[in-house]
Amino acid sequence: STRKESSAASDVYKRQGQTNMDYVLTGTLVATPRGVKINSRVVSVNDNSVIAAASTFVPRGLLAQMQP
Repeated sequence: STRKESSAASDVYKRQGQTNMDYVLTGTLVATPRGVKINSRVVSVNDNSVIAAASTFVPRGLLAQMQP
């Protein structure tokens, strides 16, 4: 799934003719009863390779503190 998402993200920019970009930041947010899981990737537009990836979890209590 990660490879498909990465490829889809960079392909969109290629089709739009935006050749001035080398990388695309893409990712997902997954809401759970306990909080939100965040997955992110930096993908090369040229060859769809994942340059960097990170994942973290934000607990529900912290989210409640951040909302106005």
